[in-house]
Amino acid sequence: MKHNKLLKRLLIVGASSFILLVFVEFTLSFFQLIPSDYYTMTPNSGFTWKIDSKEITGIHQDSEVSFDALGARSISKYQDKEHKVVIFGGSTTACFALTQSKTWPALLENKLGPSYWVGNFGRPGNSSNHHILQFEHILNKEALSNVHTVLIMQGVNDLVGYLISSEQYINSPKPKLKRIAFQHLPDGNLPFYKKFTLYKLARRAKKNISFYFNHRDYLTKTVQDIKSLKKQSNIIDTLPNLKTGLNHYEKNITQLIKRAKEKRINLIFITQATMWKPNLEKNMRI
Repeated sequence: MKHNKLLKRLLIVGASSFILLVFVEFTLSFFQLIPSDYYTMTPNSGFTWKIDSKEITGIHQDSEVSFDALGARSISKYQDKEHKVVIFGGSTTACFALTQSKTWPALLENKLGPSYWVGNFGRPGNSSNHHILQFEHILNKEALSNVHTVLIMQGVNDLVGYLISSEQYINSPKPKLKRIAFQHLPDGNLPFYKKFTLYKLARRAKKNISFYFNHRDYLTKTVQDIKSLKKQSNIIDTLPNLKTGLNHYEKNITQLIKRAKEKRINLIFITQATMWKPNLEKNMRI
């Protein structure tokens, strides 16, 4: 008898909890708290990087990073501008170590003049594999339908990606590439359980907690890791065979050019920024 009562209570609690979760999920879904579209970064969000000037040479100001309604780093409102320029790239485009107004896309906007908006869609770690997807999906947004110029800074991440794992660089499945190219994806690209708002909120909370405790030292740790890896690396006299990787890179570039022509977009490729001069000071070397 007691066993039956306990089972009945458990069933009532379980059913009540399920109904409550369904109600909460149904209610939250109306508020669209989590973006369900292609965004390289979370729209209308931001953060501050704490810069350790002793480890990161030449930067003496904490970096203020913010993203607009399109998920782009920008210094003006795209709604107010006659001309729009979109930029894709990796970490040297995202420029998270630099505060908003000092990034090179922001300097470019200032140089072009008040009628221009430059949207920085750079995402650390991205290569030409990811830029193809971003070119397709970001430029399909209605707000960017009148974009006629796209700049892409790429090269280093393709080379490094191929050297680290030629298989992953060349044969990564499209869903995996999308997860790296975008912070947010449309629900149709997600497994059913990841479409729930409650799941998304829990995942975001976990990321925010992790980010809060780890981001302050992230840039410093990255620089230290690079220096450590350089000390451990062996210098080689000849490069490995890059033919397969270069063929893949050329294929990606050709595909980007083709899509730009279809959209009547002026496509400009930019080489990775490199700091060099004769007798470069030791403290300026990574």
